[in-house]
Amino acid sequence: MGELLHAGALVPATVGACCVIGTRRAGRVIAAVAALVMLAAMLDASTRMMGLPAFAWATLLVLTALVTSFVTSRTPPAHHGTHQGRIMGIHGALGLIVTAALLLVMGTPSGGGVAATSASPALAHHAGGAASGTLGAVVGIAVLAYVGFSLQLAVRLRPRPTSPRIAGWGTRARAIVPSVEVASMGVSAALMLMAFVLA
Repeated sequence: MGELLHAGALVPATVGACCVIGTRRAGRVIAAVAALVMLAAMLDASTRMMGLPAFAWATLLVLTALVTSFVTSRTPPAHHGTHQGRIMGIHGALGLIVTAALLLVMGTPSGGGVAATSASPALAHHAGGAASGTLGAVVGIAVLAYVGFSLQLAVRLRPRPTSPRIAGWGTRARAIVPSVEVASMGVSAALMLMAFVLA
């Protein structure tokens, strides 16, 4: 069940990446690169196609989050759509960090870590399990907070009702893209958390 949920998390993540690529907001290039890196990390964690360790992906995701935050903060104030672009940039960077944390805890065996090398195997298993359990709980709380933030932001970014005669179908479709993007990322994080809990 956990593997199925992990693979299922790729669907909303792909939708979110497509929304990022198709958007016209400020900072969309770095946001698109970040979305593709996150998608690749999730795909590798689910299928092991590239075989990179979870720590390597987590490091790459955190570095991408830092670059995304830096580029977003340097966007010229006069740029069209800067405010929304910055909010979306913050959300995307947090998504990268949350995904990195999930990949780390999902790649950490309950009895693994430094404790597993101690003299007593029983103590090693107990200490390792307690450590991973605590870390898992902290990551779980962080993911839930991110999911809540995503849903709240999706509601904030939803387009306001307009007359069909004033706004065409294409305009209305583009207006809903930011809301779909953040909601998709929140759903993806929630599915990955469920996969971790049920693993």
